[in-house]
Amino acid sequence: MKKGLLVAAIFAAAVLFALAARTGSPGTRMTAVLREYLDHLSTGDTAGAHALLTDSLGALILPDLLSELRESDDTGRIELVHRESRGFVAYLRMASGGSRTFWIVNQNGRWLISGETSLDNLLGRAASICRQYAESDAIPAVRNGAAAEEFTCPITGRAYFLRGGTSLVCASGHLGEGFDVSGDRCTALRDSLAQIVADYIAAGAAEPSSFEEMFQESQGFYGQRGGFRCPDHGYSYYRIENGEVMCPWHGEATTIPGTVR
Repeated sequence: MKKGLLVAAIFAAAVLFALAARTGSPGTRMTAVLREYLDHLSTGDTAGAHALLTDSLGALILPDLLSELRESDDTGRIELVHRESRGFVAYLRMASGGSRTFWIVNQNGRWLISGETSLDNLLGRAASICRQYAESDAIPAVRNGAAAEEFTCPITGRAYFLRGGTSLVCASGHLGEGFDVSGDRCTALRDSLAQIVADYIAAGAAEPSSFEEMFQESQGFYGQRGGFRCPDHGYSYYRIENGEVMCPWHGEATTIPGTVR
């Protein structure tokens, strides 16, 4: 059984080698399109490289972002090895060892790149990049009256839109079900936290400087270890200052009941 599988594998590799060796063969054309793609990247011609991606892959990324794939320490050695559901597999051997993997398919009579590991790594950061842009640029602007459609996904270029009037959605799916732009969740939590601080003070404590301090001083009865985060921006922690609970991301505050300033 094992011997049969070994023979089949050797035969498949021999077929691919033969295809690659024949002038004008599919193997030769696959290698050529891969070299053309790499040449476009190395010269900064991202539009040319993008044109060699399949329609489905090209729709996932803007041409300009391919500039991140420009640097490569490859040896120039390309090996066609086998075929998978994603396409024919080609290895580009790297000077530092290892390889960069590409998948190549025939789409409407043209050999095109249907995937590659470096691009996969870039697309793996797409949701994070889109989220950062939405939080820093789009959401604040939309909260101040700008139209959501004025902003586009930094990865695909597709326009954002509002769902239900309150959730900013990326048409490419990077923001999941959408990010709240109303600030209502933040307001509700901020108000409840302001009341907790008021209760803490009413119990005989001095006004705290943080929720961490409340947690430590009350032995865990008030506050929370590490503090509380805005539900609309996980990196923003509420602050207690000047008799208010402040959200640094929204730039809004709730007065702590009973405090006088």
